Amino acid sequence: MAGLVVGASENEMLYQQQTPAHVVLRDSFDIRGKAHRVCLTRTSITWEQENTHKFEECVPLSEVILAEPGEVQSRSCFRSLVCSKWKKKTLFPEPQPLHINAFKLHFVDRPRKHRWKLRSLYFSHSDHNVVRLWITSIRDIIKGFQHRPRRLIVFVNPFGGKKKAPHIYERKVRPLFELAQIEVEVITTERANHATETLLNTDLYKYDGVVCVGGDGMFSELLNGMLRRTQNDFGVDTTDPRTKLCRPKLRLGVIPGGSTDAVAYCTSGTNDPVTAALHITLGDSLGLDVCSIHQGNELIQFSTTLLAYGYFGDTLLESEKHRWMGPKRYDWSGFKKFLTLKSYEGEVAFRCMPPSGSSPLDTRRCCTGCRICANAPNAIEEQSTTADDVGWQVVRGKFVCVNNATTTCACARAKKGISPAAHIGDGCTDLILVEKCSRLKYLRYMLATAMQSGNPFNLNFVKIHRVREFLFRPGSLEDSDCCESDVPNSIQEEMGCTRSVRSSVWNCDGEIISEPSISVRVHCQLVSIFARGIEGIPSSLSQDDFQNGVVGH
Repeated sequence: MAGLVVGASENEMLYQQQTPAHVVLRDSFDIRGKAHRVCLTRTSITWEQENTHKFEECVPLSEVILAEPGEVQSRSCFRSLVCSKWKKKTLFPEPQPLHINAFKLHFVDRPRKHRWKLRSLYFSHSDHNVVRLWITSIRDIIKGFQHRPRRLIVFVNPFGGKKKAPHIYERKVRPLFELAQIEVEVITTERANHATETLLNTDLYKYDGVVCVGGDGMFSELLNGMLRRTQNDFGVDTTDPRTKLCRPKLRLGVIPGGSTDAVAYCTSGTNDPVTAALHITLGDSLGLDVCSIHQGNELIQFSTTLLAYGYFGDTLLESEKHRWMGPKRYDWSGFKKFLTLKSYEGEVAFRCMPPSGSSPLDTRRCCTGCRICANAPNAIEEQSTTADDVGWQVVRGKFVCVNNATTTCACARAKKGISPAAHIGDGCTDLILVEKCSRLKYLRYMLATAMQSGNPFNLNFVKIHRVREFLFRPGSLEDSDCCESDVPNSIQEEMGCTRSVRSSVWNCDGEIISEPSISVRVHCQLVSIFARGIEGIPSSLSQDDFQNGVVGH
């Protein structure tokens, strides 16, 4: 069976649902030189070879990009001509184009796990009126998909990652947008925060979405620009960490072209640019959790992947000295910081109120159609009536790193991420506390995280909590003035006062936050992105992914 678009069982279900009441058109067409019976319904197009009773392929119309007039070349024919040198007739084949009435169907195919590609197929018929009717009917159905974008603003970052974003857009993305008849305004960024500044000052009402071609840092610019613009438009006071934020109307999209591409990996399972572009053209939509980061009453930044203090913060700060090395600067800087591994005194107050059935140690993976994410908005709304001082805990100590994963933070080097059970839209973030340890133990933790050779959370110096909000302060419980915080008074009293000590910086989606004292709050599905979640993964992790006791204490 040629390249099924969805699973075999789903194809059969679509095929079986094609009752006469659902059929729009039915006719015979020539496909790849063979006669086929083709059936069009409001939801799919199906074809099977004549004289058989089994369908060959079924494509959901929700995954059809376009139907357009096409030409089919006939078989090679022969002609004779006189060879001037030998003065005799010779026969050789010469292809003769024959304009047969046909339409060309462009649709999504899945040749490999998580990766999509554009597939095109010709359907030829002797009657041009029949062809015209089919093209019109398919296009009319597709036009009814109001969720598909018609006009986009696209930011291309020529400096990020391996500096291939312009090439990726021109060769792989722009042709797909043109095929889907999407009007695009392209802006090539010239400096840091160029995209954020543009979004704050541009009339966005004429667009259906905002897309970037670049890495996680570029997506962070889009995220912060859109959220700040939306709060400004609605007059929301962002100085109050507990203010309910307004959700942007426009969806965000990212065409991966950076060093890690964690956003793409977490939401689609791959960093393939064509897959990302096809999700955008189809108008897929997925709610994504966002963390707001405050220092006192000042909003510092919004984050949606990794927020890390300690080792990863030090690594990012060191890498700024070696930008000439390109993406390899992260490996070099990480190695240097590992050799001089430091720990930092601090205390963390966090509020654990995850939705029912959601746990950071769960074996279930977040994937397309995740029930926990689907039910999260209502569950979070019900919990909003709970008193603010319920569910708080305080942890003090010395930490090698404090990692906050709003998503799995998956990337090419850690395919399942630093928190494999994290959800995209459950209104929570996973707080990972790695206590002071030796370099050997920390190496064991990193290897377990990257290779998934065991459960990194079985290590006795690693703790993970699924939280709704948290506050971090550097220092120890000795005499000094207390910092202001946004946790309840009872929790502030329990946290006590801190004195100034050596501190690290925060790595926020690849950007440095130099102020160590912060408060973080999760906003459930605050933005929508062009994605549908990771397809084709089991609902639970295998025993090999999380086997008990593989990693020693």
